[in-house]
Amino acid sequence: KQYDKAITDFTKAIELNSKHMESYVLRAWIYQTFKNDFVNAINDYNKILEVNPNDVESLNNRAYCYGKLGADAKAQADREKAKSLDKLNK
Repeated sequence: KQYDKAITDFTKAIELNSKHMESYVLRAWIYQTFKNDFVNAINDYNKILEVNPNDVESLNNRAYCYGKLGADAKAQADREKAKSLDKLNK
């Protein structure tokens, strides 16, 4: 439950290797779930989606964050894209 320390560690890992997407994923999850810092979570999800625009989980998580911030149109766009990608993968 040392979320600030975890964020610091993941930030350092990203500084050492900016292509290590798992660090972005885990840091975004902490921001979203434990810190209610939806802006920073969205920033991390944006980075993940730059590399893999078809990451359904990141789209859904970013949609959740957008929704929490009242950006309903952006949340809906992410949900729709995630849903269409999910259908393609089945």
